[in-house]
Amino acid sequence: MDKSSFFEIIDKTGRMHWKNVKNFNVYTPEISHGDASFVYFAVRGEETMAVKNYAAQWIFNNDKILETELNSITKLGNNGFAPRLLEKPLKTYNNVYLIMELCNCGSMDMYLKAKKKVPTSIVRDITAFLARFLIEMKKMKMLHRDLNPKHILVNRDASGKISYKITSLLFCKDISEKQATSFVGTPDYMAPETCQEIPYSSPADVWSVGITLYELAVGLNPFKVDHDLKFHIKRAQLPEFPKDQQIDLRLKDLICRCLFFDPEKRITPEGILEHPFTRDVEMSNPLVGRKEILPPKYIKPVDILSNTKLLDMIEKDFAEYMKYVNDTEDHMMKLKCISKTKLDPYVLKSKKPLSLVRYSFAVTKLQVKNLL
Repeated sequence: MDKSSFFEIIDKTGRMHWKNVKNFNVYTPEISHGDASFVYFAVRGEETMAVKNYAAQWIFNNDKILETELNSITKLGNNGFAPRLLEKPLKTYNNVYLIMELCNCGSMDMYLKAKKKVPTSIVRDITAFLARFLIEMKKMKMLHRDLNPKHILVNRDASGKISYKITSLLFCKDISEKQATSFVGTPDYMAPETCQEIPYSSPADVWSVGITLYELAVGLNPFKVDHDLKFHIKRAQLPEFPKDQQIDLRLKDLICRCLFFDPEKRITPEGILEHPFTRDVEMSNPLVGRKEILPPKYIKPVDILSNTKLLDMIEKDFAEYMKYVNDTEDHMMKLKCISKTKLDPYVLKSKKPLSLVRYSFAVTKLQVKNLL
């Protein structure tokens, strides 16, 4: 199968020019979003990029997490394992933007949702990439702690060559001095030792790789997840594979070796790379032509307006308030706009700053109070 034909390129088709950030044209709807951020498609001249937006309110309480992500992007982006920063982080009145290299085919999670499972040849390439990524992390004495299909990005260059990148580096952990113990990650992909909050290290990431490979090959998670996560403590058995699906026996073996309950018995990243399933894969993720951009160690957000101050602003200068709403991509503000008011077509899809005139007949002050 031609790998390039499997992956569809994301562009601005079907998206609306929403706003400008610095000299970038940003398009909505977003490419993806997480608990704390939105990622948008953006254009500057002929250049495309991804704009990752964090609300200043969130950064105010999580500045150390953001600092970890920026430092991890710098380290891993330099050798092609993560999208690189193209500019220094940009602060505005309500937000912090990370201007990053665009992986123009989205994430593997998108393809699982659309196509249910992934061809074996592509699973093989991703396996080799993940093994090399984990080997690089071991050299850096770091853990990712949240590997899953959603955080594997895909890029296709002009010649059709496919490469992969890892994202969601907020929870990377330096283990140069000791093992990690924090309960961090996506529950469906957490290793048993992580859920039990006992010391863990690189085998925990290998477990996540095993779950990810199973999901890519089969189309679903190998284990059922209970809300209290006790399933991790009970499951000492190896995963079962659907009898009605033809899955490469070498891939089955590799997945089982990743999912040993005892972390000391799991295959190592080097072992994954030398396994018969991945031994002959040739793949590289070069990134050239970009200068390294060192992120600041600390980003302090600008003033954050409380709900009381926002209501005062509505009373005194409604137009100023609407500009505030229009300028922000505050995560919670957006969700509230969508669920509690009729501002969505105006706030989320406006091509220019909103004015009091445009809003005076669209929303009442009561609706705005409900928004807050």
